[in-house]
Amino acid sequence: MKKACGVDMITEPMPGLVPTLYDVTVKWHAIQVTVYENETKKGKQVKASVKAKLTKNETWDNCALDQMVALQGRGRDARRAMHLLSETCLEYGEDAVRDHMLKMNTYLRSRVIEIASAGNPNWKENYLRSGFGREKSRYIPGVPNIRPLNPGVIAVYDAGSKTFGLNLGVTNKIEQLSTTVTPAQKSKGVVAYALWLIEKPAYTVDPNAETPAQRMARFLANT
Repeated sequence: MKKACGVDMITEPMPGLVPTLYDVTVKWHAIQVTVYENETKKGKQVKASVKAKLTKNETWDNCALDQMVALQGRGRDARRAMHLLSETCLEYGEDAVRDHMLKMNTYLRSRVIEIASAGNPNWKENYLRSGFGREKSRYIPGVPNIRPLNPGVIAVYDAGSKTFGLNLGVTNKIEQLSTTVTPAQKSKGVVAYALWLIEKPAYTVDPNAETPAQRMARFLANT
């Protein structure tokens, strides 16, 4: 251990943290968001699957980022997760990660509130759900398997408008999700979905070939 401001600091890598999410040279090809709602004995459980590809050759079953976010509806649960992550960041000396997480969480909340409340005077901030990503756990009978939270994957969600705000390190995306889901998705509890193509497609352009506009003009000239 080493000390920072008189506090013992753990020198091992912080659990759950993905440092490359903060690399500005990393460019995502596509991001997939799937929101699930299921009724439990304790009430409605809302979670989001967040997957991201670096290249088009990856599949959604095997991609660079694959995390699940438990979207907490109660403010105290969200604050508890934020406090836990803040304390963990400080313990591992990840002050910059902590500051970035707090900044991005505030930004996402304000932008989602702005979009979700537009034109709806009855909208309330306590409608929001938020959470942090974590690696999907594998079920092992009799063995606790809770994965650590990832401060670089932040989600804020409004169920009424289906507005979803996502932060992946240095990448932010805020949009209203589609409620058009397939019967197979619906049977699994899927209520909203989005596929965002981040990387602009590279088109093949032959500088010596006639463009579609030129072709149209040529045919019009003959009419």
